[in-house]
Amino acid sequence: MQQKKKDPLLVQQSKALTYFLRHGAYKEGIPIRQDGFVLVQDLLNQPSMVKLKANLQSIRNLVDNNDKKRFELKEIDGQLYIRCVQGHTIPINEEELLEKIIDPKQFPIIVHGTYFQAWDLIKDTGLNRMARQHIHFAVGLPGDDAVISGMRNTCEVIIEVDMERAMKAGIEFYVSKNGVVLSSGIQGVIEPQYFKRVTNRKGQDINIQQQLI
Repeated sequence: MQQKKKDPLLVQQSKALTYFLRHGAYKEGIPIRQDGFVLVQDLLNQPSMVKLKANLQSIRNLVDNNDKKRFELKEIDGQLYIRCVQGHTIPINEEELLEKIIDPKQFPIIVHGTYFQAWDLIKDTGLNRMARQHIHFAVGLPGDDAVISGMRNTCEVIIEVDMERAMKAGIEFYVSKNGVVLSSGIQGVIEPQYFKRVTNRKGQDINIQQQLI
């Protein structure tokens, strides 16, 4: 079945919204709460959003139709606020944005998707959150219809992490409202010793020394 073509203007609005909410609020002088919520009107007043003809209805459409459930709207003190549910590089209070995972059995499988080019470094040094607050994990394997977000569908290498073992070592994990598991690791890294299995998209095992295509 042919995929429905997305409206280019809505795509640009979504990218701008994501930038402000995840990365650019402080830089652009937009007030942002500790839980990540920003007043919708403050966003609509931004010159780039005005140029993109964004309005309250288009914001609601973006929230309702985003396939990864990236945004959340909430009325606070009679005013409408919006936030991204994960993926921030700006500091956000994790306890107000995310739910801490206590029982690792709640998520039998968590996987991080990457590419062969990055795997060369990851296999030696581990997963690194880089500029983001967290390392992102999907809660199922590629092709699982229940998985909304957490991994790009173009990823070539699938790293399954042993959450139970990592938690016993003191690594904390959280889950976002759209079902993405997140962790900042230890000093931003989850070491390879916590990798449970590594495969390519065909399910063929990849070990430290060999990459199967």
